[in-house]
Amino acid sequence: MAESRIRTRLVRLVRVRRAGTPKGDPAERLAAHLSEQQALLATARRSLVDLSVSRRRTELQAGRAEEEARAATERARRAVADGQDEIGRRHLTDAIDAERRRDALRTRFATLDGQVTHLEQRLDLLESQLHHATAQLHDLRADRDAATAALNIQSALGAAGPQADQTAQARDHMRRIQAEAAARDEIAWDDPDSPQVRAAFADLERTIAANQRLITGLDQPPR
Repeated sequence: MAESRIRTRLVRLVRVRRAGTPKGDPAERLAAHLSEQQALLATARRSLVDLSVSRRRTELQAGRAEEEARAATERARRAVADGQDEIGRRHLTDAIDAERRRDALRTRFATLDGQVTHLEQRLDLLESQLHHATAQLHDLRADRDAATAALNIQSALGAAGPQADQTAQARDHMRRIQAEAAARDEIAWDDPDSPQVRAAFADLERTIAANQRLITGLDQPPR
């Protein structure tokens, strides 16, 4: 059963290696894509600011047109009251023109306001999605780093096995050499013609001679 599981794992590992990996790191490709989206989103935000400025400008222009229409209507009323009908008609025409511009500007403002509101909602949604994708990217990077660390540890452990075997073999070899040297030394002491035995006898003879000279010197009376 154990051999079957090992064989299955080896087959799976070979398949993964044969399949290969896509060029580049997928997490980094995702990071580059999110960075591009971030830049596009920033550009869209600036465009929305410009559109908001146009909306405000249109609103102000509509307000001024409303004031012009009101002022022209008041001038027309006064001119008619003073019996200046022709002048009153000109002021009334100005008031009508101002009201038309005001109505057109109000329509334009309503369109711009709708566009700004719609785009703000879309951009808020995109920002939320981008934030979520960025958080997922951080998780992916953390998982990748953990998997890479696990693979490196497994590789180190795999390399430590042969190293331990080689260390044990070296120790066994050293013990054999030491045992052989001890055996040779023991055999040499059993051989009277071996260098160790001859050297030991030479040292013994020198020691005996030295002791003899010392004893001879002590036996002679002082002069």
